[in-house]
Amino acid sequence: MKLNPTDYIIMAYLKSAPMHVYKLSEKLKEDKVDSWIQYSIPHIYYSLRRLKENGLVSVEIKSAKSKPAQKIYSLTDNALKLLDGLKEDDELISSEQFFPFDLIIGLAQRLEIPGKQLRKMIESRIDFLKSRLEGVQRDFRTRETGSQNMSGGERLAFQHRIRFLKGEIDFYRKNLKEFK
Repeated sequence: MKLNPTDYIIMAYLKSAPMHVYKLSEKLKEDKVDSWIQYSIPHIYYSLRRLKENGLVSVEIKSAKSKPAQKIYSLTDNALKLLDGLKEDDELISSEQFFPFDLIIGLAQRLEIPGKQLRKMIESRIDFLKSRLEGVQRDFRTRETGSQNMSGGERLAFQHRIRFLKGEIDFYRKNLKEFK
């Protein structure tokens, strides 16, 4: 089974304690994980189903008198072994990033996108990136000043995301003049 980022997020959080989806999603929100890696609640459900089918998580159904039954997810021994190997996963360590917006830029001539329109698209991209940067910086400050200590790895992930967004904004600003 090829794991995706959501699978890794789920397994990393379940390693600390078994939990149900609501608690997991609350923990992810509290830790501002979406500031440095992309995931969604539907992907969490999809990943949990895949992880269960592949023997990496187990499910226990707990019922309470006043609440509907809850599915509590926990890691299996196979998942723990897989997480141990994550530290040396060459594919994760040396994966290269490609950006969907580069598709538009790279194919602009073939798609017959006029320079003025491409310029507007780049300006929109800059606006989006600036908005995202503000959100990530806000989340970073919230985590830094929060009641829970932020790990060095979390700090690095936030700082990397911030630096990346700033670099991308700077790149587009500098190259905007080419599109009139």
